[in-house]
Amino acid sequence: MFSVVLIGGMYIGYKLSRDRSGIKFFQNEQRSPVEEIMGLVDNNYVDPVNMDSFQVNSIQKILGSLDPHSIYITPAELQNINEDMAGNYQGIGVDYQMKEDTAVVLNLFPNGPSEKAGIQKGDRILSVNNISLIGKNFTKDSIRARIRSVKESKITLNVLRNNQPKTFAVQKAIVPRPSVPAAYMINPSTGYIKITRFTETTYPEFMIALEKLKKEGLQQLVLDLRGNGGGVMQQAIDIVDEFLPDDKLVVYTQGIKTGRKDYKCKRDGLFEKGKVALLVDEESASASEIIAGALQDWDRATIIGRRTFGKGLVQEQYNLSNGGALRLTIARYYTPLGRSIQKPYNNGADAYNQDLQKRLDSGELEHGDTLNHGKAFRTASGKTVYDGGGITPDIFVAYDSTEHPKDAIELHIRGWVNEFALNYYEQHKTLLNSYATPLDLNAKFQPSEQDWSSLIAFAQTKKLSVANINPKAKAALLEDFKSNLAKVRWNPEAFYIVNNTKDPAVQIATQALNNSK
Repeated sequence: MFSVVLIGGMYIGYKLSRDRSGIKFFQNEQRSPVEEIMGLVDNNYVDPVNMDSFQVNSIQKILGSLDPHSIYITPAELQNINEDMAGNYQGIGVDYQMKEDTAVVLNLFPNGPSEKAGIQKGDRILSVNNISLIGKNFTKDSIRARIRSVKESKITLNVLRNNQPKTFAVQKAIVPRPSVPAAYMINPSTGYIKITRFTETTYPEFMIALEKLKKEGLQQLVLDLRGNGGGVMQQAIDIVDEFLPDDKLVVYTQGIKTGRKDYKCKRDGLFEKGKVALLVDEESASASEIIAGALQDWDRATIIGRRTFGKGLVQEQYNLSNGGALRLTIARYYTPLGRSIQKPYNNGADAYNQDLQKRLDSGELEHGDTLNHGKAFRTASGKTVYDGGGITPDIFVAYDSTEHPKDAIELHIRGWVNEFALNYYEQHKTLLNSYATPLDLNAKFQPSEQDWSSLIAFAQTKKLSVANINPKAKAALLEDFKSNLAKVRWNPEAFYIVNNTKDPAVQIATQALNNSK
């Protein structure tokens, strides 16, 4: 009798967990139409079907019909995404660049696993645990994945240094992945901080950078969020808290199922009084727009650049039993004045994804946004701002298409300018190591016509042609080369130190800070 009662209780509990209404206790479980169709395709379709891929595509189409940012993350993708959000990863602590068929070490994380083991900048990685990493089919991502796939905590790296093979035992460890690659003083009173994304470590990184600049005399700040697609929302909120006093509202979220939740300042900010210029562009999204919206609504910063992306949806990540995850939109977020900056997505995914191309084709990126995208709001200073379609800057900085022909852009976005700079550095180490600082290199090094001919020939190996680009585009490409050369010679911050001397947005921001009250 005891066994019967126990089994009956287990059965009822199981059925309750499957159907809380209690109506279907003694009915057969009915599969949904989606499950039925999947089963019928798997069992009866005329041709072989990769059911994993079929299911993933089906799920993505279902989620895509909701909004552009609700997505299914496969188990294979989840580790990389979680590492991106965490701001660190289990690895060997090297940054490398593909050169032809080999990964060449560009930089090493200070006191990280590879530096401790004796790996040096310029080493060519040949194999990991005797598994070859040489081949034109390899990319930075595939090599990173191959190294991470090694289960052992200690790995063997075979490298080529000065044409001599060497072997090193590297102990894998948790290595930071910085999201604040640059923080330096442009002049005695003006600082510059670059944030590339928002991870779990961005706010601490930002505070270290801000405290460093304060000690160096910071009175006014250029905060660069161009190209920053967002990330962890709380990190952006904490950063805004350093600029606003009291308990001012930073942002609030609201959804049908979640209700309204306010996020306010909680502490005295480290930079509540100094002047701020915030750089944004069409790729600044999500958490970047939270910062831009809050500082604009409170008249706390001058927003400089081009209209931001327009992502005002909040996603929650739910881990799934198969090791994947669902990132589901649960709310919208609103700036302190009540603006929703989400651009429309009711015309379908294609129209939404082509919005930036549409802005380029319409001339907006070159001449500015002339549309009022939604309801008008007024700040305390009397400035009119609008919701819908992103954050419109206070000062517009045009995108000069004449400086960016297609093949030159391709060289840049694929990292090939950086590869050319690495080749150049290896051939001219004595000269380049003679420069004491990035600004020293910027002042004294000028690419020659022979260097330009070498860059043309290099581009041809990538099936690109830059020989006949206009003089402005040529000058811009050579400046990009010089900035990447500084990155190879020193570190990522050196890239921004050199690049910002010619960056029109940084120059406009510095001028605006000097002229503002």
